Amino acid sequence: QLDFRNAEGSTFKCTIIDRNMLASSLVGKVVKVSIEGTYKGDTCLLPIGKYICTKPTRKDDSTIEIECYDYMSKFDVDVSSWWNSLTFPLNVRQLLIALCARVGVDSSKVPNVFTNSTYTIPTRPTNTNDLTGRTLLGYINEVSACYWRVGRNGELKQFNLNKPSLYPSPDLYPSPDLYPSGGKDGVIERTMLASTSIEEYEVAKIDKVVSRSGDNDVGVIVGLGNNAYIIEDNVLLYASNDSAIREVIQNIYNQLSEIEFNSLKIDVKYLPYVEVGDKFELTTKNGDIKTYYVFNREVSTFPYGLETISCEIDEYRNTQHSSVNREMQKLNGKVHNIINSVDELTSEIFDESTGLVSRISQTESEISSKVSSGE
Repeated sequence: QLDFRNAEGSTFKCTIIDRNMLASSLVGKVVKVSIEGTYKGDTCLLPIGKYICTKPTRKDDSTIEIECYDYMSKFDVDVSSWWNSLTFPLNVRQLLIALCARVGVDSSKVPNVFTNSTYTIPTRPTNTNDLTGRTLLGYINEVSACYWRVGRNGELKQFNLNKPSLYPSPDLYPSPDLYPSGGKDGVIERTMLASTSIEEYEVAKIDKVVSRSGDNDVGVIVGLGNNAYIIEDNVLLYASNDSAIREVIQNIYNQLSEIEFNSLKIDVKYLPYVEVGDKFELTTKNGDIKTYYVFNREVSTFPYGLETISCEIDEYRNTQHSSVNREMQKLNGKVHNIINSVDELTSEIFDESTGLVSRISQTESEISSKVSSGE
């Protein structure tokens, strides 16, 4: 199911000849992968991606296998000290650009306006000693109701699921102006397919968005349906009041409630112009035209083999979470801790600025309340 908290990248694997035993020198090097073709007599290079090499694996005396990760791997660094030193208030776009600068990823393609881009985080929600750039990017994904992914040239790009895809029909490849959408979704013809697995159902629309701190928290709810997208414990919402969070959730609802698609898995001739996040149309055997997304791609033999494109999604979202009897809410420097069991119900609020703690506890035999210093 859709989970915007995931900030995923792509991997490129290849086997090369290494008779000179230079494999170790490749660690950390950048590999640019392109496909060469001709268009109207001119040679064109279609970029596939920029990848960072990890430690190679030797297969035999003369060959090694190299696994490389795209620039999303640059977010896999600890940013705790940087986060703790940020000056607030910051809006979401400012935070995203600052994060890119911190990890060394190009942010020039980040649009000026996107969902909740102007939502302002008034104060630092919390200090931390355990925060990676990828985790923070996942929080930004969720608030933006989109996926921020790394593009073919190592730049951060937005993949917005309710906008037309930017890829052409195959007869435009490999034109230099490769990505004109014309306001329409791409089309994959059945003649390109080697195999298909298409579900009969259409994935149910998201008709409710809930922001909460845990399973027992009512939270902020927008929408009246049953197929809910649940935002749970997002640090970017800690420091805001109810009205500000409600506006954020309303914007997310407006974005997600328009998404319509179907579930499928297909094997198709490699389409180099397709990207994860693209939306395309496919005519079924019954002649119905249905819309699908590219959620995952796996190319077996690059660049002339088949690739598997999949968007395998359940009809309805699974909103069940593991049962907990302890939850924690953070708001404006306060911590609201609730212990809920068959033996007791306790609500404890701690104010970091004053050090005061208020506690209300109820058991089968008594109800007590207390305000004290947190020291």
